[in-house]
Amino acid sequence: MELNLVQTIAIYALSVGLVDEFQGRVGGAVGLEELQKQASVGLTVLWAVCGGLAFGVGQLRRLLLARYAGLVLLGLATGKAFIVDLAGDGQVA
Repeated sequence: MELNLVQTIAIYALSVGLVDEFQGRVGGAVGLEELQKQASVGLTVLWAVCGGLAFGVGQLRRLLLARYAGLVLLGLATGKAFIVDLAGDGQVA
């Protein structure tokens, strides 16, 4: 159970770090709307990679919970891609 909490905190920290990186670019050459799109797609990619890694580790080590967690994270990333990232204009940043 403690390991799941650590993994959740790690994904949260990576997500916050990614958003902070994009916030540091506000006021630069790229417009705010474009930065928001890039940050959103970046989060989706981060979550998909983490989900894929968790699923792969679960497969290799025969850890059922890791496989489920990876699939849930992949599902969230896929849903976010269609609902948030492609909303409006239908184009990914």
